[in-house]
Amino acid sequence: MIKRAKKEDLQKILYLQYLAYQTEAKLFQNPNIPPLKQTLRELEDEYEKGIVLKALDENRTIIGSVRAHENKGTAYIGKLMVHPQMRRRGIGTKLLLEIEKRFPERRYELFTSAKSKNNIALYEKLGYQIFNEKQITDELRFIFLEKNEKEQNAMKKTILFVILQQYADWEAAYLSSALTMLGQGQFDIKTVSLSLEPVQSIGGFRTLPDCDLASIPENYEAVFLIGGLTWREENARQVQHLAQDCFRKGKVLGGICDACAFLGKAGILNEVNHTCNDPNDLKQWAGAQYTGVDKFIPKQAVRDKNVITANGTAPLEFAREALLALNAASREKIEEWYNFHKLGFYTAPMPSM
Repeated sequence: MIKRAKKEDLQKILYLQYLAYQTEAKLFQNPNIPPLKQTLRELEDEYEKGIVLKALDENRTIIGSVRAHENKGTAYIGKLMVHPQMRRRGIGTKLLLEIEKRFPERRYELFTSAKSKNNIALYEKLGYQIFNEKQITDELRFIFLEKNEKEQNAMKKTILFVILQQYADWEAAYLSSALTMLGQGQFDIKTVSLSLEPVQSIGGFRTLPDCDLASIPENYEAVFLIGGLTWREENARQVQHLAQDCFRKGKVLGGICDACAFLGKAGILNEVNHTCNDPNDLKQWAGAQYTGVDKFIPKQAVRDKNVITANGTAPLEFAREALLALNAASREKIEEWYNFHKLGFYTAPMPSM
């Protein structure tokens, strides 16, 4: 659990700081590094001008902390620390991401010593880049890193997942997680529904959509219609304009399970190779809007002209074709990811992200 620290927490945080920075002191063979010399009064001054967060364990003991203050649009982050016995559990990552949330759409800056290779690796993994170095003493060199969230968000490709009431949560899970893990920050995933009211999945998850159909971003890279139990209801027809717009623009468009049949009823599958749950059912439901019978291919997933279709047994195949269409990673990495999940741990190597 991560919460904003109160003033009465500062003595405990300072004690944790003295404990956590022993590692740095040993690295430099210097017990007098600044974090070990900071006074409670100095910490109180930092508390007054910024935000201090604390990470708590199940016993509500403080096991981590980070602090930041803002000046002229930059959030200066410092003293990211985790109790030595609680390291390598993702606590530092969670603290850093949480302090960023407290200063949204800002430039973030932090520094560490050149010898702190693990710290630098963590920061770079989370999108920070080295922009300056400063030699303090013969032994001490600081590395300064920055991240501009606003600029990074502007560069991301927006991926829209359309979910209706009683959507099939598992059909979105492989693709959304792979876009995040393999995509390495390339993509901004947004959920879209008919309104901004919560949507409940077949599995019972309650999802608050990012957008309704009236507020979707103008520029997007792909639209994926996630299967479910309500694509044949009258109000689902509102999604047709979005799907047709995506198809006309040549963007990546995907539908899985009954959302495939929805694409057929929207007239999108007439000129592209495709699959679906049941071609006879598709013909019966879509009627005159569907003339692509000869384009049907009896496979789990088909990709043609940036249109991806998959039947309800193929969320992994659907995800693989979508990842390839979006160039989310190299083909080798995507196939490695697919084989790992399809074949299981014992017959496939752990995918490298």
